[in-house]
Amino acid sequence: MTTNFKTCMFGGFDREDVIHYIEQSAQESREQIEALQAENSKLKDEHKQMEQALQTLRTHVKQRKQEEESLKALQSQLREAQSQLTGLTAQNSALRRENESLRAAASECARLKERIADIEINAHRRTEEFRAAAIEKLQRSINAQRAWCQVQRGQYTAMNESLLQELRNAQESLESCDFSGFDRMMEAMQQLADELKSEE
Repeated sequence: MTTNFKTCMFGGFDREDVIHYIEQSAQESREQIEALQAENSKLKDEHKQMEQALQTLRTHVKQRKQEEESLKALQSQLREAQSQLTGLTAQNSALRRENESLRAAASECARLKERIADIEINAHRRTEEFRAAAIEKLQRSINAQRAWCQVQRGQYTAMNESLLQELRNAQESLESCDFSGFDRMMEAMQQLADELKSEE
């Protein structure tokens, strides 16, 4: 903001101009502070969204742990089935027909094992993809917020320094006002009064 104070009749700056300038500077400072507060509110909203994304990630990880527990239970069942199959194959020829039916169960177990392996691989891949995407998004947000804070801090510091300098200049202008004109006017009035008295 540039200053253009009018001078008084007897020297110095016009008081109304200085007061108007100070009030205008204060109003501009309030407007800038309100803008910064609005931006701060926006940052809080973005932070809340990031926390929600993190909570979603934690929920996904919890679900993956549950899937792993289920997978372990299925693997235990598979081992039991394989153990039964091993015992049955060692039986005599009289039980071969029964073993044929058990081979179907073994085949189903093999398919189940393959399905479990596929489920585990897919679950692991999805978890890693989601985790990588979430981490990348969070990192981008962190970098963007850091850059924004640095820029805003610099601008706010420069604005404060400019306002302080302008207020100092205004104070120096007020303090250096020359009131000697009033003294000269009083002397002239006294001299005129003396002359009027002498004419009487």
